[in-house]
Parts: sequence; structure tokens; C-alpha cells
Amino acid sequence: MYYEDSFITFSEGDWQSADGSDAQEAVQEQDVSDELDENQAEDRPGSDTLDTDNIYGFDEAYSDSTTYSLGSAMMTEVSTASYLANGHWPTATFTFTGTGFDLIGVTDSTTGFMTVQVYSGAEATGTPIRNWAVDTYYGCACEQQGYVRYYCLYDGERWHASKTVVETAGSVGAQEGGHDVLSELPEHPVTGDICILYRPNFVWTASADRSDTIYQIPVISSGDTLEHGTYTVILTAMYAGFFDHNKDSGSTSYKLYIDAVRIYKPAQNLDEEYYVLDHEGWPQFTELRRQLLTNEDFGIVGEDEEGEELSGAVYMDGLGIAGTISDYNEIGQNNEIYLAPGQAVAFALSCDDAAHVDRVHLSMKVVNEASADVKLLNGENERPLTVTTGADCYYDITPIVEWNEGNESDIIVISNPALRDDGTANTAIVSMTNLKVTYTQQPSQQQSTRLVMNRRLADRAMELVGATELAPIELDDGLAFRSASLSLNSDFAVNFYVDAALLDGADDAYVLCTKALYDLNGNATGQETLKLRGAALDDRVVFMFKNVSAKEMGSELTATLYAVRDGETLMSEPLTYSVQRYALNMLTRTDDETFKTLLVDMLNYGAQAQAYFNYNTANPVNAALTTEQQAFATAATPELHSYKERIENENCPVRITSCTLELRERVTILYTFDLSDYEGEAKDLQFAITWQEADGTVCTAAIDGADFKQNGNRCTVTFDGLNAAQMRTVCTAELRQNGVCVSDTVLYSIESYAADKSSDSDASLRALTAAMMRYGDATATFCSK
Repeated sequence: MYYEDSFITFSEGDWQSADGSDAQEAVQEQDVSDELDENQAEDRPGSDTLDTDNIYGFDEAYSDSTTYSLGSAMMTEVSTASYLANGHWPTATFTFTGTGFDLIGVTDSTTGFMTVQVYSGAEATGTPIRNWAVDTYYGCACEQQGYVRYYCLYDGERWHASKTVVETAGSVGAQEGGHDVLSELPEHPVTGDICILYRPNFVWTASADRSDTIYQIPVISSGDTLEHGTYTVILTAMYAGFFDHNKDSGSTSYKLYIDAVRIYKPAQNLDEEYYVLDHEGWPQFTELRRQLLTNEDFGIVGEDEEGEELSGAVYMDGLGIAGTISDYNEIGQNNEIYLAPGQAVAFALSCDDAAHVDRVHLSMKVVNEASADVKLLNGENERPLTVTTGADCYYDITPIVEWNEGNESDIIVISNPALRDDGTANTAIVSMTNLKVTYTQQPSQQQSTRLVMNRRLADRAMELVGATELAPIELDDGLAFRSASLSLNSDFAVNFYVDAALLDGADDAYVLCTKALYDLNGNATGQETLKLRGAALDDRVVFMFKNVSAKEMGSELTATLYAVRDGETLMSEPLTYSVQRYALNMLTRTDDETFKTLLVDMLNYGAQAQAYFNYNTANPVNAALTTEQQAFATAATPELHSYKERIENENCPVRITSCTLELRERVTILYTFDLSDYEGEAKDLQFAITWQEADGTVCTAAIDGADFKQNGNRCTVTFDGLNAAQMRTVCTAELRQNGVCVSDTVLYSIESYAADKSSDSDASLRALTAAMMRYGDATATFCSK
């Protein structure tokens, strides 16, 4: 039975109508029978006329209720000041007869904390039999963040796909990499067909200042868990700074809303013939979220007779990818589960006496839109269902429930499709609370209907969702990149990340990465391809492509992941990336101004390198910067000092004749030395470089003589061990034999080179070194935070 807020007694002077009108005049208990007869359907037990499709918990009066239940609710605002002024906290009290209740309210970023006590009897005396402390704050929303791009390949039997999250969707009818962008998979594909699909990417996000309001939420749900009887419930709205999620912005109060109350089994099966006629005999309720969270992931509760794991249910996205509960439910409400567009929940039913199951009802509502087009699926049937209300109403799913001889149902899938029937993107979020099962005769106390799920049924569920959403489609395991990033060393290294779990059981995993080469005018002249091996990093494997110079920030890198599984070589969709793309992406995502300065200075440095080396100058990497972004660039000319110094060491036969920079793929220090007076061989020597990190740690690098480049008595070595933040770091270098110094000692730094060139006659070189130092200083500032 569903009661409005007038069913509740509110403490006088503390509450007002939620729509902002004057406070409710009559806060004492009221006889609400007239209101119910006026607003709610009459096909209840004992009515003269019964509707054969009657569902208890669904009422046409609520069919378009998108905000407050029947348009009204009560609200109070609490603070420490209000308590001191009134001497008490606001309360709301109601007495009911039944086996449980749901308290319907409102949640948003302005709502807060309350306590709820349940007492046995018609008065609040003695010790509460139930206590709840509930924070009703809700600062989350499901938002579209770009698109999921599916690269689909048909192998003659099934579609295979890899997916990548991108910022913008390609145009249907266009081509990408020689493949058509389609709105749906072709109906009659042939082996080898490849196409591209885009779907909106919906992500749950949390923020303390989020203003989204979700109405008609069961903020308290005891469920059908009490012995049938009479109970009194007292809600107390209290302020506590710990639960004020906006206090950092100066908040000293929050609100609480009471909208309605739902009572479970108020009549304890009185006049049972009427309930049976209404297909509502002996109802049993299961809260979906509680069942889902029986255990982690898929709520594993044991094993079936075949040894397969049993669980409450399983979430999937629209292409049949099994998800974990934390993916879709972690930041949801306390008593509901949510399906964003493209997601589905699947379960099966197991019953001790399926022959006497009458109806199966599921409570659903739409959260953020006027309506949602839900699809109900099982192995043979599909039933469309339009949910048009923000009220938690029950809908009949009996037509898709089919029982076998073992008293188990076929798989049941509730899907919120990514696309509406007209092909437009679906943006509605669907909420589900309870599953209700009714009987044609009274079940024994031991008999019940249970939600179950095993891996075999999960696979079947994913096939059903795939067939509904696109077509039978299977996403390739392990053949997709998780993300890409940048390392700022002496060169620029692009890191491609893959989930380590996706490579389990795979042999010979590697990445082929190709770097495009360009001429002065931006014409492609060739490419450089490297085979990259991965390195373990937490739960990821990283494949690093080095050798991207400053002038090549705009050069596209195309990476393809390969792996051998069960003797078959599999391949991912190519991922294209560049240093420039990384910088421009991060500029739109970060609020850190020091990071923005680093990124802008880096692109300006890259553009100067293009100009100096006459490389791809038709496409300067900083050309896409907006005026607002360019304003973050370092404007001042860097102050430079040369720390170049040679220290002669007595009786040392090797002389270091010069040190300078090489500005090619890497920013490296080039040392030259003379072995004319050295009687041994170069391979017996070691070139040692020492420097100090920002935290004071002393570091040493050694280059063996076998790696020297020798031309007669003249030898050179290059050192690339400094990163972008260390351009002002002074390095001390000398040659050693068996750990003993055999040369003079030199001090040098990247800054020393820039200082020497600050008065060079070559203006383009001066501009390049100045830009390089601005970028280095910006990196050092960012890294020191």
C-alpha cells in the first residue's frame, strides 16, 4: 500500500511544503481515505470491479509523476543554529500495520543526515527494534563523456570488436582508415568485413557541488523483513558537520525531504480470494541491490549442482561485456540499482514450487528523463516496456518468465538500450528496486523464489543483450589498449598501457609502433617501426615508444597490440597517438595551472624545434592552441648561467677536450676526449657522470669503454640520463680505470649550453634554446609540487 506525506505526523513548526509554499497547516495524523479514493485506482481488494491486469504497486495516478509523488512532499532544513533556537530536532512519525516499509524521499547535493527508529506497537515506547542512520546526500550523476568507438571485424561466424573511448564520434557514412562508419552492423556481412561504430560513453561522476536531484527515492527500505504487526516509526532530522558535504563552501545546514511511505503486506492476506483474483496472493519481495551485493562482483552465494558459481545477478554493457558491481553500482543509491544507456542486469529465478507462481513484478522508474524504453528479454521472447514515471512502480515481467521441470526459469535480462527505436542515442537512466513474486496458493514457510546466476547463464545473457543491441558480437580479450601517456625524459616517450589481466594466458605479447616521418612541407616521407616489449606496472603492462624528438611532437604514432593465444595470433585495432595530441587533450582536462604552463611551453618548444630543423613546418604543433591556452606560456626570457668548467687532475693521461649538446632525437650531452697519452685500451675505461637530484640524492651513471665511439685517439660518449626537469642540473664527468680517475674532471649542464648560445648569431638557435629552457623550468616547477 502506498501512502502520501499526509499519512505522517510532522513536528509542528519544523516542516514546510517542498515546493516552497506555506507550511502545512495540519501536521497531526489525518484520515487519508478520501484522498486515496480521489487519486488512486479503485481496483483494490473488496472493490466491486477488479482489473485483470491490476498490479499492486502500480497506479495510473503516478504514471507521469516525475518529481514529488503526486506533486507534494514535506521538507525541513536543519542546522546547529535551528536546534539551539528550537530546543529540538525536527521529527516525522507514522504508525503502520504490515511487514515492512519504504520511506520515500529526495536526494541531492543539499540533503543530509537523519536517524530512523522502529518501535513495536502503536506507540514509540520501550527500546527500538530497528535503528538506521542515513546520509541522504547524493552528489553523483551519469554523464556522457565522449563516445565508445568500436572497431568491428567479421570472421565468417561472429563479429569481433575492440573498443576505445574517444572524445568525438565519427560521422555515419564517412570513412576512417579506409573503413566505413556505420550506425549499425551490416545485416549480411561477409568474411573479412570491417566497420566502425560509435556509441555514447556514459560515466558515473561524483562532485561535492553537483546539483542533480533524484526524486522519489527509498531512502529507508526495511523490505518485507518484519513479523506482521503494528509498528511506529520516528524519523529525526539532525545536523552534523561530518555529513555536511558542502561545508567547505561555507554551508552550515542541509535539508531533508519526506515524500511518501510504502507499506508491505498491510492486511496479512485477509480476504485472500480477492488477492488471488488480483494475482497478488502471498507476495514475496527481493531487493535487487541487496541480492547483487551478497558478495563482491556477482554476489557469489555458492555453487549449483554442476559446480558452477551461483550469484545474485550480473551486470553487462550493451555489447556483452561482463562488468563488476563496482563499475555500475558503487556510487548509486542505498536501495536501488541503476542502468545507464547500454547496460543491462540479468538473473534467473529458482523456486521450490514454480507451478504455483502466479506473477513476477519488477519495480522500476526513470531517473532523469520523461520516459525510458526498456527491453525485457529471455531465450525466446522480447517485450518492450516504456517507463514513464519517476515513481517506483511495479511492472509485470511474467510474460518473459518461463519455468523448466527443475523449477528454474530461463535467463531474464532487463536492458536499457544504448539507442532508442528511432536510432537516436538513449540518455535515460533506469532505476530498479524490488522483485515481487506472487502465488496462486499459499507457499510453506520454507518455500521461496530466489534470484540465481551462474557463469553459463551469464554467457547466455550476454548473447541476448548482444543480439538485441547490435548483433552477435564478441569483444576480443586482451586486444585493446587501456590508455596512453607521456614520459618527459631526454626525449619524449609515449607509453601505451594494456590491462595485465587481458594478457593472462597469452604468449609473445608485443606492440608494433610506427612513427610517421615528414618533410618540410608536412608531406609523409616514410615511417620508422619498432617492436616494443612490455614491462609490468601494477595491474597494467606498459609498452614504451622512445625516440620522439622535440621536432616530432606532431608526428603520429600508430600502435598495434599482438598476442598469441591457443596458437592463434590476435591483433588489436591500431591506436594512433602523438605528443601533441596528449598535450591538447590534457589542456582541456586539467585545472592545474602549472601543468598547463608545462604543456604550452612544451608545444612552443616543439614548434621552435620544427623551425630550427626545417621539419614539418607547415604544421607547427602549437598552432591549435587557443588564445586562452597560449596565455599560460612562460613569457619571461630565462636567466641563464654557464657552469662549464674543467678541473685538471695531476698525473691523469686522458684529457676531456669538449662537451656540448646534441639536439636531435634526444637532448644529450656529448663528451669528447683524447687518448693520445693513454697507454691502455679504450675498452678498459669507464666514463662516469655524477649529478644531484632535487631531493639531494647523488646519482651516478657509467658508460663502459666498449660503448665509446672511437676514431683514432679521439673518442666520444653521449649521456641522456637527465629528464626535462633537470636542464639546470650540473653534471660532473670523468674517466676511470678500475675505479681510479684517469682524466681531468668537467662540469657541465644543459643550461650551460643554452647560456653559451644566448648570444649566438643564429637567431633560430637562440629561440630554440630559450624555448627549451622555458619548457625545462616549467617541468621542474610542476614536478616540485
